[in-house]
Amino acid sequence: MVYGSARLTEKQDRIEIERVEKHIFLLLDSPANLARACAASPTFRRVITDPYFLRRFHALHPPPLLGIVSSDVFLPAEPQHPSAAAASELIKNGGIDFTCGSVLPSAGQWQFCDSREGRVLLSGDPRPEGSCCGSHRALGRPLAVCDPLHQRYLVLPAIPEDLATFVDHGEHLEDFTAFLAPPAKDEQDNSFLSLPFRVMCVAQCATKLVLFVFFSRGARSGQQWRVSTFEDWGALSESNYMMEGNYRHLTTAQRSYVHGCFYWPIYPRRKKVLVLDARESMPRFSMVDFPLRVHMSSFLVEAAGEQERLAVVSLYRNTDTDEYHLEFDLLENDNEDRWEPEGILFLPLRYVKSCKNNW
Repeated sequence: MVYGSARLTEKQDRIEIERVEKHIFLLLDSPANLARACAASPTFRRVITDPYFLRRFHALHPPPLLGIVSSDVFLPAEPQHPSAAAASELIKNGGIDFTCGSVLPSAGQWQFCDSREGRVLLSGDPRPEGSCCGSHRALGRPLAVCDPLHQRYLVLPAIPEDLATFVDHGEHLEDFTAFLAPPAKDEQDNSFLSLPFRVMCVAQCATKLVLFVFFSRGARSGQQWRVSTFEDWGALSESNYMMEGNYRHLTTAQRSYVHGCFYWPIYPRRKKVLVLDARESMPRFSMVDFPLRVHMSSFLVEAAGEQERLAVVSLYRNTDTDEYHLEFDLLENDNEDRWEPEGILFLPLRYVKSCKNNW
């Protein structure tokens, strides 16, 4: 009994020591310092490489915001932002090559698609090999994820043929759009130097949507690409929700990312929003209604507050007084079809001009 008690005390001491070590390591201010601590001893490495610890560290120490990428244009942080000095130094040293043209194969043949969390998604010319033809050649378009800051890249493997067959070759492929997505909630992060990511490709057919998802950590399981479909899309097409114009294709619709979900307005006059819930490993499509008073100058944003809620902001103009105001609607969490109006904000004229130029 004495020996058993001693072993129990030793285990409790080890747990307490690791708890203190985790607290100390969480106070480190950069991944580089964490890497040095990890290399100092096997005990530190076991503590630091624990997935739960790494998720806490990344949540407490997100990478500094050097600027914003709009298309392929870099807008650096300006004073008084804490990263203004670092962004200015980056510009002085030649800026950032978002095309990664100096390292990517076939330089100059890649086009900007999307950016997220310091990475850039590029697309190239369709591969000559393969059986795809016509509009379906988009399925064979190579994709590359780049880290412009460190000039590193990953060319994604082609979508496997057995998954590509989910897009029926007997019907016209209306649209094909690719974009970056953060990792799912249940994806374990075992690296403190790079975060996992996903690339999502939506193939828009006349009768359904086909979603292809690439997982950066999928090589371990042998499933880097997965596929799902949204069959209810055909009913929307038959109901004439997809009208001619800017909102006929998802590529031209304004995609928003709020609280782990992607949103596309499906021709706002028809009061529908396509939702892609990306919080789980394999995302799911659904539809929600727009507020009745929404119009073409409306966009989706994240509502402030303790609860995760979706908001719609709409810009209105009084034609009699030439005055503008914003109206807000919040989506109720307990009812995906109920929007609550939250108020009106009148805008000074000098702010409206800037707002319209960047709408």
